[in-house]
Amino acid sequence: MTINVAVLLVVVVIVLALGVLIAPTPVGEGIVNILGQLASGATQADR
Repeated sequence: MTINVAVLLVVVVIVLALGVLIAPTPVGEGIVNILGQLASGATQADR
């Protein structure tokens, strides 16, 4: 459980970092949107 939380935090940090770099492009916005949905889905399933 603790490992999953740590991995999730690392993924969030990476997604945010990539989001800042890629977000100005339409493709980047799509990718960030999809990853955001996956992250929120994983968070809800974890509860």
